[in-house]
Amino acid sequence: QALACEAEVLTANLGPSGLGRWHLSNVLVNFSGIQANCAEGAVSSRPSSSPRGSPKSSTKASEVPRAAPSSQHFRIHTLEVGPWTPSENPPTVVLLHGWGDGILLFVKLLPLLARFCRVLALDLPGMALSERPEFPADYVTAWRSSEAEDFFTTTLHAWALEMLPQDAGEGAAPRPFYLVGHSFGGYLSMVYAMRHPQDVLKLFLLSPMLGFRAEPAMFKPGGDYENVGRIIRSAVKRHITPTALVRRFPGMHAIAWSVVFSRLASRKTLTKREVKQITRYKISIASLGEKDSSEPLFYSCFGSMLRPRRPMELRWPRHGRCDCVFLYGQSDFMESESAREICKALAACSTAVASKRGRASHAEIISVPKASHYPHIDDPAMVADVILQQLSELSHLMSPESLDVVVEEALQQHEPSPRDSALAGAVA
Repeated sequence: QALACEAEVLTANLGPSGLGRWHLSNVLVNFSGIQANCAEGAVSSRPSSSPRGSPKSSTKASEVPRAAPSSQHFRIHTLEVGPWTPSENPPTVVLLHGWGDGILLFVKLLPLLARFCRVLALDLPGMALSERPEFPADYVTAWRSSEAEDFFTTTLHAWALEMLPQDAGEGAAPRPFYLVGHSFGGYLSMVYAMRHPQDVLKLFLLSPMLGFRAEPAMFKPGGDYENVGRIIRSAVKRHITPTALVRRFPGMHAIAWSVVFSRLASRKTLTKREVKQITRYKISIASLGEKDSSEPLFYSCFGSMLRPRRPMELRWPRHGRCDCVFLYGQSDFMESESAREICKALAACSTAVASKRGRASHAEIISVPKASHYPHIDDPAMVADVILQQLSELSHLMSPESLDVVVEEALQQHEPSPRDSALAGAVA
């Protein structure tokens, strides 16, 4: 059902837009084929070359996390879209979704970016429609945050080597790309850019999940919701995630449906049918499998109360090498203090860093008016405009004013016709 919903919504948004081509595929990657535990800021190496899609050579057991998944080979659900041909060599933009989401949540941003770029979106390993490797029973408590990060970034690097091969030489890296991450995908994008700085040209972080600085007072001992806080901590220790509840208790489907539907229904950029299809999609991907795969690793990074175990504001100023743009919705519930601290730290040390590295990395925060935690759904035109204007390969092609016109024309192509609106209203 999730795949059917995904295909329908993508066809409606990408099919009539003249984007040339788009297709879904499953890309085989080898988790053990890349050296894990790569130091932040260091340049990682590529494993020995092999044909596209075939397993790569294994590494030593000490190079992978001590509680690695049972299967070292699994498939990553991937969407590729763009009006390009290989000879055109357009800039490549990679999209990473947030926790509990999938590539379908980028549906309104895709056609705007794909007019100028080769766009690749993937479901994170163990989530959505990507293959779900089985993990040891105690992996949430056994894995350190660095090991949880290793799993995602190592797999993403293996995927990038398959999708963006540069050459077959030993130690080669994928062709550099622009990385766009939403929520937890934004956090992983920053970790990836620190582990593989040669891969990433620039980061665009859409309401990134960088954690909350303090546990909410209402959940602390003596707070108004002390018992709720105790329940949350206990649930995380027992690996009971929201997706696990949806799978284990049939009645939770109705509650989950109402919550997701109500959050999506207020977004004016989605038709009624798209709201229902995306709601079905999210409930379906939450129900896949008999148990959680990589999803509980989120808690290895943040803990039960979403406090970061390794604060990004202490890491990025030291190890970040590329520029990054933070985009938060004006009514976003996500805390942005860590992003502001990163911007202040980079601005304060820019001169010293530039003299040492040759150039200083830059960071800025942009507020998206009337947007919530999904700025790329609430205002896809503004998000696309910010991204496209900062792609160096496109800067010589058009002025910001002409880019605004093209983006507006693309949006008008996707506005529902009266017939579509009537059809959407008739959907049960």
